[in-house]
Order: sequence, then C-alpha cells, then structure tokens
Amino acid sequence: MRVEICYNREDYFHYLTRKRIDMTTLIDGKALATKLQGEIAKKTARLKEETGVVPGLVVIVVGDNPASKIYVRNKERSAIAAGFRSEVRRLPESISQAELLEVIEHYNQDPLWHGILVQLPLPKHIDADAVLLAIDPTKMWMAFIH
Repeated sequence: MRVEICYNREDYFHYLTRKRIDMTTLIDGKALATKLQGEIAKKTARLKEETGVVPGLVVIVVGDNPASKIYVRNKERSAIAAGFRSEVRRLPESISQAELLEVIEHYNQDPLWHGILVQLPLPKHIDADAVLLAIDPTKMWMAFIH
C-alpha cells in the first residue's frame, strides 16, 4: 500500500490531479455503442420469441427544428437496429396544446407503444411541462432539452 502525505492544498491538488490522470481510461465510444446495440437487439429478439412482444417507441416531433431532425433520425435508426417498432409522428408547429395532448393520450392508451418521446423544444405556445406530464410515466422514454 502506498501512502502519500499532503502538507498543503497545493500538494493535495497535485495528488488529485495525478490520480485522475492515472485512472484515465480511453473508451472507443463507437465500438461500445455498436456492442451495446447488438446486445439490445439480441434481447429484443429473445423477448419477441418468448412473449411475442416487440418494444415500440414513438417519437413526437412538433415543428421543423433542423437540429431535432438529425436527433430524431438517429433515434429512429437506433430503435430499428435494436429491433424495436418505431414511429415518428410529425406534427405542424401550428398544432394547439390540446391537440398535442390528444395525440399523447392516444399513444398512452395504445398497448403497441411502450415508449413515448416528445422532442423538445416545443413551439412557444405549448407548455412543455404540461406535455411531458401528460405522458404515462410507464411510457416516459426520455426528454431532450435544449
């Protein structure tokens, strides 16, 4: 066992900095993501084989935000690669909050959909908190916040 004595803040800071460097591990994010995607796809296939259930993810997009398009496209690709049922529901920016809540309630009640993701940001006339709270907690996938 190695004991280091730090007599002042500078010594302690230097010790911590050195420790962080010693403990650094480089991760190949792309390789790890590919591996995890494969594991999820296998588990999804096994779930479908054993129970007939195919996990379903619906992404609800309101408006035409360019950054959201890329994010949603990648989510859809990932869901399909994992063997999920995937749908992107694109709605006009002019949709009312009440209409959007009706769409969410439809997916809350539909047993084919296990996850609901509402892509943020929403147009200014829609209360994002009210929309996210309308999602059945058992189907809340995640929220992406700008």
